[in-house]
This record gives sequence, C-alpha cells and structure tokens, in this order.
Amino acid sequence: MKLVFHKPYPEAESSSLAEIPSGLLRDPSKKVLARKSALPAFEQMCGQAAKDKVEIVALSCFRPCSVQRNLFVEAETKHGRGKGIQWLAPPGYSEHHTGFTFDLADKNRPETND
Repeated sequence: MKLVFHKPYPEAESSSLAEIPSGLLRDPSKKVLARKSALPAFEQMCGQAAKDKVEIVALSCFRPCSVQRNLFVEAETKHGRGKGIQWLAPPGYSEHHTGFTFDLADKNRPETND
C-alpha cells in the first residue's frame, strides 16, 4: 500500500488529553478527547462563531490507532481495496492520533457531518 500524502503521527499520551465539553459536541452523550493545550483555542473559536450565530460542534478529535484501524477497514470495504486511503489515513498515519485535529460541523446542519 502506497501512503500517498500521509506521514506517521505518534499517538498522544493519555495524560495530555481532556474531554471536550459536551455542549461543544454533535453528540453530547459521546466522550471525545482532545489535547488539553488545544481546548482553550477551540472553545474560544466556538464562542466567537456563536457571536455570528454559527454554532460549531466537534464530531471527533483524538483517535487511537485501534479506532483508526477499524475506520480504515470500513473505508476499504466501502470504497474498494487499496482505495480507502483516498478517504482516510491508515492507522499510524492520522493527524487525529495527535489530539490536535478536530472534525467540525455546524450544529444546526446535521448534513455537514460528512
């Protein structure tokens, strides 16, 4: 498998992660982790957007390699063997492993989830 446009990223230490407040999540019943050092900027961005009547929510952030592996297998199944990499980084090669990468959406537009 050729890793086009992907480079390896180490998994964040659990001690460097914290939960994103439930009010900033698409699904408040989920536990979504992010780097502690990234949370203040994310919260500030959401607050500034809310002033413009845009409600930003997080869909996901930190992903361990085990979760990325499952998502990658799903992408390979959906798009064809060798083609999942066009949609999703393989395990060990996702910026989500760092806890600094957020998948965001508009709270009032669920169709923005994908």
